[in-house]
Amino acid sequence: MIRLSIQSIKPYLQDASLFEQKFNALNSFRKDKITALKKREDQCRSLAAGVLLQNALEKAGIDDRSVQFQVNEHGKLSVAEYPDFYFNLSHSGDYAVCAVADQPVGVDIEKIRGRKEAQLQRLIRHVCTEEEQECLMRFEDERQEEEFVRIWTKKESYTKAMGMGLQIPFHEVNTLKQGFYYLNETLEGYMICAATIESQTCICQEQMVTSIGRRNAECMTN
Repeated sequence: MIRLSIQSIKPYLQDASLFEQKFNALNSFRKDKITALKKREDQCRSLAAGVLLQNALEKAGIDDRSVQFQVNEHGKLSVAEYPDFYFNLSHSGDYAVCAVADQPVGVDIEKIRGRKEAQLQRLIRHVCTEEEQECLMRFEDERQEEEFVRIWTKKESYTKAMGMGLQIPFHEVNTLKQGFYYLNETLEGYMICAATIESQTCICQEQMVTSIGRRNAECMTN
């Protein structure tokens, strides 16, 4: 099962004391990542991701300040002392998201940006398989971009679950046929996807720490 949690960065942008409070409670690894960023918005996204991971570790009985974080050659983060604690982080725009599972997991959140038609079509040709392109041609305007971003988040969450990230070319991943299990939905102009590799995995949404409160999500497979 996957536990998925989401947090808005707006409270940290609006309240410097809250930012400082949460920052001081984080592990040194996350603090270093935050301080290396120049833009305040980027710092708040990294902070929100760190807070979500800290909460997930605490729920598992792990003190995040007493463990060592490691990054593989493709950029995937893990906890050295707890190799079976599977998690993944993502952030975009106003939100950060954390997925925790009992097997390798990937998660992605992307803002639906309202791209110009020519730019969208170039991205579709570059990222999608021929079969996916044919599927997208059934939609028009805003709906086409929404479905494209849905495919993008599926691809990115899948490659992150594999621990390979962008090392796997997106045009080689067919989300209409690829054997993986996912949760995919929209949230206030954003698309979110969490994916696992192994079969028979129920993907359930546990909580969303956002302005719209809690939601329930169905178990879905592809």
